Amino acid sequence: MHWRRSSKAAELAVASGAECYFPIPTTRRRGGPLTRICPEASDEGIAFAYIDGDILLDLAARKGDRMVGQSGDGSADWRRRDVANVPNIVYPDRVAVADLDGDGQTDIVVSEENGQADHAKAYWWRNPGDINQNWEQQEITSRGSLNSLSVADMNDDGRPDLVMGEHRGALRLSLWRNLGGGRFIEQVVDEGVESHLGARTRPRRRRRS
Repeated sequence: MHWRRSSKAAELAVASGAECYFPIPTTRRRGGPLTRICPEASDEGIAFAYIDGDILLDLAARKGDRMVGQSGDGSADWRRRDVANVPNIVYPDRVAVADLDGDGQTDIVVSEENGQADHAKAYWWRNPGDINQNWEQQEITSRGSLNSLSVADMNDDGRPDLVMGEHRGALRLSLWRNLGGGRFIEQVVDEGVESHLGARTRPRRRRRS
């Protein structure tokens, strides 16, 4: 489940084998009808961002053995663009989007659920600017099943960092500090506590001027 805000009103997106969204009502009445974004997509992680450089929100998700970007004008069945093949990942579980390398383009990061104590990967793909071109894949780490992923600037250096938690294995909760250029270094925060979508960050409140 994910929410996005359009120029008209906030909307709620739901992933359950097909991504859909519906308007959030401003009264106690039920929201409007569901609009399908894409059929047969993952019922796990999805992420909205401005990915292809226009003024319309896009969706990053998994479809089969591919990571895809979906873009549209708000009507049904958005246009699909393949970003990467991921047949070497057991299950792409969490999806996040951020400008990881500081080039002004929105990149995609994915963590793998494999249900095992090791060999679960976390990757990110560099946005080439033209999303129809090849997205370069970068491996971040290999850990126990990585069912938790969140993105935030944790140290106020202007670069988005990654927070990941293991569902199996050593059960580490780790901050992956962004060193710039999409390079990361691990800082273990805690371990021994299982995390299934538990390692989450929340937006900071804006300071009043």
